[in-house]
Amino acid sequence: KGIKDAQEAYYMANGSYTDDLTQLDITIPKGDLKSQPEYGQETYTNGMCINNVTNISSAGGWNVLGGLGSDCSGRDASLMQCYFRVYFDNSSQPGVIKCGGAHPDCASICKTFSFVTQ
Repeated sequence: KGIKDAQEAYYMANGSYTDDLTQLDITIPKGDLKSQPEYGQETYTNGMCINNVTNISSAGGWNVLGGLGSDCSGRDASLMQCYFRVYFDNSSQPGVIKCGGAHPDCASICKTFSFVTQ
């Protein structure tokens, strides 16, 4: 949600979103496994990841994906043990937060936060 809020502020100031997380007015912990903030990606050795998804031609458009699992690209949600996808205000699903994954606790986590489950 912090990245979404920072992206919305960036959008208001610039008329577009950014791929580059360093352009946002937010501090995001650098990934200790992989860090590519200019592409919106941070991956941590504890299995957590963040990916600022920007494929505007996709069905979802602009959103941020995060979670726990072996793929944080957003291309294969089945590899995410538990994930959430937060859609930006100027996307195909403004304000929607989706949640899902194969981890046994994922459904209860999604329900706790009232996220739409996939």
